[in-house]
Amino acid sequence: MSKGVHHALSVQAGDLLTIDKDRRWQEVELKLLRKSGDGSSFVLVAIDTQEAAVARVTGTHVKVIPNIYSGQSGKRYQTKNASLDSFFADTAKTVASVLSETDRIIIFGPGETRRRFYNTLDKNGLPKERAQVVDGVDVAGEDGVFVFLRSPAMKEVMSDSKLATVSAMLDRVMLMVNRGENKFAMGLKDITEAANAKAVESVIFSDSIFKTADEDAVVKMLNSVEGYNAKTYAVDSSTDIGLRVSSLGGIVALLRYAMR
Repeated sequence: MSKGVHHALSVQAGDLLTIDKDRRWQEVELKLLRKSGDGSSFVLVAIDTQEAAVARVTGTHVKVIPNIYSGQSGKRYQTKNASLDSFFADTAKTVASVLSETDRIIIFGPGETRRRFYNTLDKNGLPKERAQVVDGVDVAGEDGVFVFLRSPAMKEVMSDSKLATVSAMLDRVMLMVNRGENKFAMGLKDITEAANAKAVESVIFSDSIFKTADEDAVVKMLNSVEGYNAKTYAVDSSTDIGLRVSSLGGIVALLRYAMR
């Protein structure tokens, strides 16, 4: 298939699939692939008495598993409810299905349910020593996951993650915009000019940039900034942080000094 051509394939579990780009991978592409596996990864659990959502954060990619429901009625008066023990066990099984040997577990949500679930981790076969309960996020389910990823708690608890790093960088850019500072650039044209002047400190780009810009030009620019040790971060346009980058033209750079 040539560039720009689309085709649908049916692929099932167990099928062998090979993607051939019909050329040698460039060094900048190999670096991006290698770095995508670096850094800490986390499993998030947004839980209350009625629902829970589990998500895995790897680099800047977030994979959310659909809600698990407890069957609790949510009524304030006494009703016949399903056991929370069963609900916690189901949630723990979902966590175990995505948990790797080095993942940290972060649990949050309204009320005391998050702490009650944390206290059952050992019983349900999860490593309690790698888990942490976080306060300040009072929303459960899938909405709770996205609220957490936009919260100050995320930047504090996941400070060593790429997601927190990229989020902090975008916050710096928006602060500069409000202050009228010029130590940033948006769009491929301006960032390429900054890259040629070796003024780029770090670049964040969404995969959406390849829909509007020439792929070879993007790769050439990234290769250029990598050459003088500037940082590059790729984000998924399907995530909240990726949408933020996409709304800024698909690519943003922090500069070592103002270009104008």
